[in-house]
Amino acid sequence: MSTNYGHKNYHTCAVVSTELAGLLLTTLPKIGKLRLLLLTLNRGAPLVINAIMFIVTTACYLLLIDFRILFQRIFWSPSVEPLANSIGPQAAHWILANARLFMGIQLKNETAKNLFNGLPPRFIALTNHQSLFDILIVFDLFYKFDIRFVAKSTLKNGFPGVSQVLRFGRHALIDRKGSARKTFEHMSSFARRCVSKGYCPAIFPEGTRSRTGDLGTFHPAGLRMILDQGTVPVVVAALDGGYRIATVRDFFGPGSKKLKMKILQVFPPPQGKEDTKQLLEKAKGLIDQQLIAWRQSGP
Repeated sequence: MSTNYGHKNYHTCAVVSTELAGLLLTTLPKIGKLRLLLLTLNRGAPLVINAIMFIVTTACYLLLIDFRILFQRIFWSPSVEPLANSIGPQAAHWILANARLFMGIQLKNETAKNLFNGLPPRFIALTNHQSLFDILIVFDLFYKFDIRFVAKSTLKNGFPGVSQVLRFGRHALIDRKGSARKTFEHMSSFARRCVSKGYCPAIFPEGTRSRTGDLGTFHPAGLRMILDQGTVPVVVAALDGGYRIATVRDFFGPGSKKLKMKILQVFPPPQGKEDTKQLLEKAKGLIDQQLIAWRQSGP
């Protein structure tokens, strides 16, 4: 009797704790007035204090994500994909807001409202790549859509919050050192999942981050493998400023931290390899023109 009673109490406490964690995760990103007040009070604080506050608060938030997912898996359901789906965009918005609060990150979305409102329900998001912050920015840019990323398999474990969201949210985690056959199988499975569940895959065709902000070569393989499982429109967007905060020193240092994002154009579904190649060339040209325009207008 006492054992059952203890187990019941333990289960109840766990459920209550999980509910509180869920409430915090959904409430924290919405406390706009409190953040505005803290931002005003925080402007004169030393850079070191701001850095410590950012690290501590972000770490706590990411650990809270792990706690929420773990307890749902143990006490409710081993299937936590819907939970990971909802947490991803919330976490991205929260971390970006926290970076603005403590580290002075300025993020500007220059997308035309009518273009964003006219986006199709499913598409492939294609952008340039400058820093790890790009994942957060793309989540925030396409906040109304179920975005899925193609990321390195090294992110699968060991990163609080991030690893569980990527793993249980069924993002594609690719081993760059793996065989071409395994990569193809993994990407094909990922593409089929996106089609069946209505997800929007996001790809960085450069394949790696640009340390200088200049565009690298756009590789067609990832886009082709996704399109092989079903053609959808391709939404091209430009990101800039991430290369200035790509390293720990730059992020926590006093330099410019202005980030910009903009959806540039929606291309109809490409038909065949040649059409895909031409689309990539046009996408690269559009992004390059936007980067030049931004840099000519000043930081």
